Amino acid sequence: MDLSVLNTKEKSETGVWTQVKYMGTKLPVEILIYGEDCDKVQKYNAEKAKKLGTIKAAIATGEMTADDIDIKELDTSIEDAVARTAGMRTTDGTPLTIDGVEISNDVESYRLVYTSIPEIRKFVLREAGDSTNFLPNGKKSLKELSNGTSS
Repeated sequence: MDLSVLNTKEKSETGVWTQVKYMGTKLPVEILIYGEDCDKVQKYNAEKAKKLGTIKAAIATGEMTADDIDIKELDTSIEDAVARTAGMRTTDGTPLTIDGVEISNDVESYRLVYTSIPEIRKFVLREAGDSTNFLPNGKKSLKELSNGTSS
């Protein structure tokens, strides 16, 4: 059995263009999403854990209280999605905009999208967390294994 059909690392690093589904409807928008096995995402997660650990230690030693913590700062879901985004585009080549502002392929544009449309942020986090999206042959890699057809 060739286990390379389970290698999610390569596609996690390069990202996968994924058509956005908004409340079950496919939109003419694609997002290039990094997987959880991407080094960039793992580094981001480690930095986030270190920051949360520092806050927890400061509370434990009395240097901070719960009142000192800005809840908005602790809600990292926007930055979590930004860290997993490598690009955005429309499927028909027209510009992507929000309220007349053109969305570029940069961090500030991604933040605008994920702040303005939380459902797209949730979509990116779900897709990034599903390792089957990053298998070499997609989900059919698993079917090949279960059927014993992988070489």
